[in-house]
Amino acid sequence: MTKMKLIYASLFIGNIITPQAFASLLNIDSMDVTSGHIVRSFSPTDPDTPIVLDFTGNTDLVGGYINKDVTSDGKAISQTNFAMVKDPSEPTQYVYTAQSNIRHNDEWMGTAPPADGTLSDPSYVIPTGTVDDIAGTITMDLSSWFANHHVMNQNLGGIATGDWDPTTGEFTDLSWTATLTQGMRAGETVTWTLQGNVLSTSPVPLPGAVWLMGSAILGLLGVQKSRKPV
Repeated sequence: MTKMKLIYASLFIGNIITPQAFASLLNIDSMDVTSGHIVRSFSPTDPDTPIVLDFTGNTDLVGGYINKDVTSDGKAISQTNFAMVKDPSEPTQYVYTAQSNIRHNDEWMGTAPPADGTLSDPSYVIPTGTVDDIAGTITMDLSSWFANHHVMNQNLGGIATGDWDPTTGEFTDLSWTATLTQGMRAGETVTWTLQGNVLSTSPVPLPGAVWLMGSAILGLLGVQKSRKPV
């Protein structure tokens, strides 16, 4: 291989495996939700008056599951008094994250919930997310998001997307839509929207396949360079 070809190949490999090629995407290591609201698809409709969520507990969604606790404050992600926005008979809604919904839908059916450890619902991952410091976006897997409301526990999570300011760390309009699975409104949808701050990030690990490809090419170049004409 000629010297010029070696230079071109080295530049090509550098463009593949350099960290800058992946610098735009960062893992979210810690975060804080500061505000949010729900918009329902059913009457009374909410576009003009969305239900404002009360975030009084731990909101570092990527730090681990945040379980509901209806006996004391500060345990759930949010605790919102729906009586103030919908109906005086409405109870407080507790939002939490969990690997599975242990009590699941039997509460609504009026039968006793299964004992802890008898899990029939699917498992969900601890919320994870990334931000893109070039596109200015945030994406999160909130599949483990649950709401406890009106004796029902419903999984109302999904993949959420929004805007992110890499200068301030603030994210806005982190939204997703979920379908209700219980009660008289089963089949209707609710849209969640969150605002807050990304407190710390870390680089997304470079894919092993990229390193492997780069190493292989460099190895071949080494062989070609060391090979002498017969």
